Amino acid sequence: MERAEIPDDTGMLFIFPDEAQRAFYMMNTPRSLDIQYYSADSTLINIAYDTEPFSLDNVSSDGPAQFVVEVAAGISRSLGLVPGDRITWELTH
Repeated sequence: MERAEIPDDTGMLFIFPDEAQRAFYMMNTPRSLDIQYYSADSTLINIAYDTEPFSLDNVSSDGPAQFVVEVAAGISRSLGLVPGDRITWELTH
């Protein structure tokens, strides 16, 4: 929220304690995002592409999600991500 710039090689990871229907909104977010929803086994459920800045509309997962990744709009397409893809998480310091 409130970030005018988001470098293309960065994002925000949200980790929830369980799988559930998830919804985000864009209040106080001046830049369009892609919001990626992942199941507990790290399978991509759906992507909300090119979200509308400052919108109060819910941007929902298409099923239960445990992980959500926000990246700058357009990054998901440039990476060729599609539902069913799996992501690998790696802890770095």
